[in-house]
Amino acid sequence: MASPHAPRLLLALIVALPACAGLGLGRDAALPLVREHAAKDLDCSEKDLRVSEELGGRYKVVGCGRKAIYRTACVALTCEVHPDDGPPIPLRDRPDPTGEPSPR
Repeated sequence: MASPHAPRLLLALIVALPACAGLGLGRDAALPLVREHAAKDLDCSEKDLRVSEELGGRYKVVGCGRKAIYRTACVALTCEVHPDDGPPIPLRDRPDPTGEPSPR
């Protein structure tokens, strides 16, 4: 006999599965920028770089006998990349909860 909660469970699965599948969409969004910065900073072609993702949006890049670490911050597919010893990545402006535009 079917449970009276079966339709709700099915609906929850239909809604939850696509949401969970999309969690990793922007995961590697910073990778092309990291490779571009590293190629320039390390004076090494992109094909000779080995990039590994670390915790907290950090990437370690090794190539041509040198290494560099980069910090990244992405909002959707727009990313900022800075060397680990560079300036901090600024926080994005948050919209005013009242809906009024803030003066710039």
